[in-house]
Amino acid sequence: MYYSKNKSNLYFSAFMISLTCLTVAGYLSLMSTHPNIQLKSQYLASYIFCLGCFSLSLFVNDLFSKKKGLRFKLIAFLVVFTIILRILGNHIYVVSSFALLMIVSFETAIIIIHSIIKRIKGARIIGVGILFFSLFFIVIFIMLVGTAGDFDIDDSTPIGQLILLIAGMAILSVPISMSVYLAWNFATINKNLGFQLEEIKHLSQKNLEQEQEKVKIVSSQNEMLEQKVEERTKELKEEKKKSDDLLRNILPDEIAEELKQNGKSEAQLYDHVTVLFTDFVSFTSISERLTPKELVDEINHFFTAFDAIIEKNGLEKIKTIGDAYMAVCGMPINDDSHAIKVVKAALDIIEFVKNRKNNDGGEFDIRIGINSGPVIAGIVGIKKFAYDIWGDTVNTAARMEQNSEPGRINISGSTFELIREHFKCNYRGKINAKNKGEIDMYFVNENDPFNSYTFLTFGHP
Repeated sequence: MYYSKNKSNLYFSAFMISLTCLTVAGYLSLMSTHPNIQLKSQYLASYIFCLGCFSLSLFVNDLFSKKKGLRFKLIAFLVVFTIILRILGNHIYVVSSFALLMIVSFETAIIIIHSIIKRIKGARIIGVGILFFSLFFIVIFIMLVGTAGDFDIDDSTPIGQLILLIAGMAILSVPISMSVYLAWNFATINKNLGFQLEEIKHLSQKNLEQEQEKVKIVSSQNEMLEQKVEERTKELKEEKKKSDDLLRNILPDEIAEELKQNGKSEAQLYDHVTVLFTDFVSFTSISERLTPKELVDEINHFFTAFDAIIEKNGLEKIKTIGDAYMAVCGMPINDDSHAIKVVKAALDIIEFVKNRKNNDGGEFDIRIGINSGPVIAGIVGIKKFAYDIWGDTVNTAARMEQNSEPGRINISGSTFELIREHFKCNYRGKINAKNKGEIDMYFVNENDPFNSYTFLTFGHP
């Protein structure tokens, strides 16, 4: 009968078991002629009595009150106290047991009367039996108090037999009322289920009719919907292509594919890459002489050309910051020729800027810095996100650009070691770079750049 959402069933079961065992123990104590059985029955009856009082209190409180409070703590204390006294053989346990019975009886009577007044569901049905049970013991208590404890039941007299009959009815009133309550509750549930079943049938019929009507509507519009679906599918494919192209224009292909599949891209460490920085010389002073439109058109012209050069040489554009341009090679796909490809791209950029200045009257000149080493790469942000790289290699490449000269490509010692057999370079010595100290720097000789397996360094120690 245990049901976690209705613990009153468990408490009632415990009470009924206690009542049954108490009756059996009492019968054995009265009827047995064996002293040992009588003594053990009396001991057993004492403990079962405490359990019965405690389970009855739990049952009534859980069913009608839900608020145990101080009185429940008092009952629990009396139960433990009575059991301890009985174990110790102290005769005061009789007084304690009697007090426990009276407190539980009064508590039960008050709670049930209050529940009947408030018309709590089922209180009248189950309450009548429990109330009769409690009132019987309360009356016995009053009679004992009134006669100063000199109250005896003589079962040979009609009054004594009547009292014993009422006592039996009081004991049986609890299981009978509970059975009636369970039957009433079960019948109520069945009745409600019957109403719900009829309502479900009605709703099911109504839903069936609605579904049939929907089927007719859907069938009549199938052809039109299929045509719309085809058109929309075509539009979605076109939009998806535009979206994919835009994503791949912002991110490297491998990173864009990872972002599409996983919804995110994990940051990665790349041990061997080469970073390129470019910056226009005297950009601020020149830009002040141009209109906003002229300035934007000029920058766009240069950066568009740089994009083409970067793509042609197998580099990955990272970003532009104002008039600065940043690219890298060797990631996200490893490339053993990363430094060579970056220097080639830098030479192409220098050549383009010079041609623009000499042939088209351009005003800008450019500095380029290159450095090789490890970087960390990943996507930052969730709105207008960008693929970026970080690390000392990036910072050093920026310092290479800052310490370069107009029209020159300034490279670090790490880059020089990777390209020395493919490009002629001029050693500049150790130059102090901001926050980096002295760094070996080299100018790539753009006038005679390619000389495979031959290198020339002027002033190299």
